[in-house]
Amino acid sequence: MMDLGAAVCTARAPKCLLCPLRGRLRGRARRRRELESARIAGAKRASPQNAIPFEQSRRYARGRIIDRLRELPPGERISLLDLHSVVPALLRPDG
Repeated sequence: MMDLGAAVCTARAPKCLLCPLRGRLRGRARRRRELESARIAGAKRASPQNAIPFEQSRRYARGRIIDRLRELPPGERISLLDLHSVVPALLRPDG
């Protein structure tokens, strides 16, 4: 059953037509109704990446921090307190 769940009946993309238990399962009909109602309603989920501008995302902030660390000469270090004081300037658009 574990192999069947891992290969055929996955949560994101169930392959009901390939399932050897397809005639015995109640979830198939419910899943078909859910897909049909979503298709009819035209329900599209908003992408989490589009929720906020990239320049305001944590990923952008981490990238600016890594850029600052790469600017350090080999062997030089920066304390977390010093890095913390530099971060707001790194995140400004005029940077």
